[in-house]
Amino acid sequence: MKQEPRSEWEADPDSPEVMVFERLARSAGASLRSDAPEQGITTVIRQGNRQRNRRLATEIAAVTALLLSGIALFTHFESPRRNVDLPPNETPQTPTSVSSVVPVLSKEDPKVAQWFWDYTGNPAGPTSGDPVKFGVMMPSYTYGADLTNAAKYMNEHAGGAGGRPVSIDVCAQTVAECAERFATDPDIVAVLENQWGGESLGTALAGRKPLHTTYSGGGTTGVGYYPTYRETVTAMALQAARLTAPGGHVIVIDAALDQKDLANGTAASDGQTPSVAFALPDVASALATRHVTRVRALETESLVDTIRNANGADAAAIVLALPPISSYQVYPDGRLACDDLFNALAELRIRPAVISSGCEPHAGWYEVDAGYNLTSPALQSGAISITTETPGLGDVKGSPQIRQVREVGALLAVIRIINQLGGPSQATPAALDRAMREFTGPLPVGAGPVDCAPTGKVADRVQPGSCVRFVDVHRFVGGKWIDVASIDLGA
Repeated sequence: MKQEPRSEWEADPDSPEVMVFERLARSAGASLRSDAPEQGITTVIRQGNRQRNRRLATEIAAVTALLLSGIALFTHFESPRRNVDLPPNETPQTPTSVSSVVPVLSKEDPKVAQWFWDYTGNPAGPTSGDPVKFGVMMPSYTYGADLTNAAKYMNEHAGGAGGRPVSIDVCAQTVAECAERFATDPDIVAVLENQWGGESLGTALAGRKPLHTTYSGGGTTGVGYYPTYRETVTAMALQAARLTAPGGHVIVIDAALDQKDLANGTAASDGQTPSVAFALPDVASALATRHVTRVRALETESLVDTIRNANGADAAAIVLALPPISSYQVYPDGRLACDDLFNALAELRIRPAVISSGCEPHAGWYEVDAGYNLTSPALQSGAISITTETPGLGDVKGSPQIRQVREVGALLAVIRIINQLGGPSQATPAALDRAMREFTGPLPVGAGPVDCAPTGKVADRVQPGSCVRFVDVHRFVGGKWIDVASIDLGA
C-alpha cells in the first residue's frame, strides 16, 4: 500500500509504472552500481575498492530455484521450508522496462545541471561577494573532499549559496577545538558533521551554530535528515513484518561487531557480552506479532551454525543488521557477514526473505536505507544530477549505500533553506537553526518528508535530533533494482 505522506519526487510503487532500474540505463550517467552479468551473477566494487568474484555455481543454484516467468521472484512451497518472501495473498507486480516509465537522461542533458538551480533556489549567474562558509567535521578525508568538490561545482556552475561562493572549512582537530573554531568564526553559517562513533561536537558547540549530523550513534543536538543505524534496523524489522504473517519466525542477526573485540576474541574484558560499535535497537514493537530470535554473528561461528542453533530452518525472514561502516563487517579470517549469510542459506536449503542494509545484490534480497531513486535515470531525487555533476564521490560504485551522496544532499538542503530565509544575509544562526528544525523537504535522495518534531511511534523509533520518518527499500529482481514502498517508521 502506498505510504502517506510521500515525497513529491517519489513514484507510486502501487501504480503500473513501478520504477525498474535497468542496468543499461545506468551507463548513461545515472549509475551508482556496477553492471550485473546475466543470471544475477554480480561483481560489485565494495568499500575500499575491494572486488570479489561471486561463486558462480552457488549463485546459479540459488537463482534457478527463484525464476518464475522470467523474473527472479521467490515462490511459495507447501513444505515447512516454504519461502515466505511476500506478504500472504500478495500478488507481486510485474516490473516494466525503465524505458517505458521515464526517458533515460544522458549526462549532457541540460536538465541534469538545471536540477541544482531548481532545487536550491539559487539565482542565475556567476557567484560573487563574500563566501558563505560551512564548518565541516568528519572522520574521513573522503567526506570532506566530497563536500569540497560539491562546493566547487556549485560555485562554478550552480550559484553557490544564494549567489555567493560556498566555502568549506574542514576541521581535523579535537571535538572541543573544532567546536570552538566554528562557533567563534562569524563567517560560518552552519556546521556539517559525519559522526560514525565517538563524541559528537554538538555538546561542545552548545547551539552556537546550526548543526546537521549524519549517522550519529547517539543522536545529535542539531538535526539529522538521513537514517542512522537505529532507524535503518527498525525499518528493516518493519519490512520483515510486512513480508511475513503473524506468528512467522523472524531471525534478527546482529552483525555490528566491534573490531577491537574481534582482534582479542569474542569476550569483552569483563567476560560478558562483547561490546559493539552500534547497539542493536529494540525491534519488539516492529515485530510484536512475530516469533523473533535475536542472534549475534561471531567470528568463531559461521552463520550456518548460528541459524541452525536458532532453529532457523523455518525462518520466514532474516534481518541482517549491518553497521554503516563496511570494515566492521569483515571478520579476522576475511569473511563478510553478507557472504556468510548467502552461503548459509544455500547450505541449509532455505529461502527466507532477506533484508539487509549493505549487501551485494542477490536475487530477491531487500535493501533498506538505500536512498530513494538512487539508481534512477530520472531527475526526481537528484541522484543523477549529484553523481553526474560531482563525479567520483567516495570510492564505491557498486552499492546502494553511497553515503557520500547524502553528505552533498545535506549541504544542498541547507543551501535551499538559506535561500528560503531570503539569502545568506538573512540566515542568522538563530534563524537558520530554527528553519533547519522546521524543514520538511524535499530532501535529495530522501524517501519522503522529514519531520524534526516526531511524535508517537516515530518518536520512540528515532534517535534524538533525527528528522527521519520514511526509510527507503529496494529489491533486486531479475538483475535489476526496483523501488518498493518506503517504510513509515510510524506504522
